[in-house]
Amino acid sequence: MAPFRVAILNLKQGDSATDAASESLYGELGAKGVEVLYNDLEERPGAKFAGTDLIGIPWQYWSARRGLRRARLSSNVAPTAAASC
Repeated sequence: MAPFRVAILNLKQGDSATDAASESLYGELGAKGVEVLYNDLEERPGAKFAGTDLIGIPWQYWSARRGLRRARLSSNVAPTAAASC
């Protein structure tokens, strides 16, 4: 079992739009009692994805400039999490 239910990956830390989107989602989920890992470390996106997969966090949301220009956050659900929903 994963130590967190959701991971938020800020893929462009230091960018005001991605920081705001990530922190807003973190606050909303935390307020609802969801266990969230917020990864805003200075790492390449691939390292963030690999670490989250290795830990086994079933729900992943990531914010990047390109997606936010389209007014959306991207997400990924692990196959085991999708089967249990």
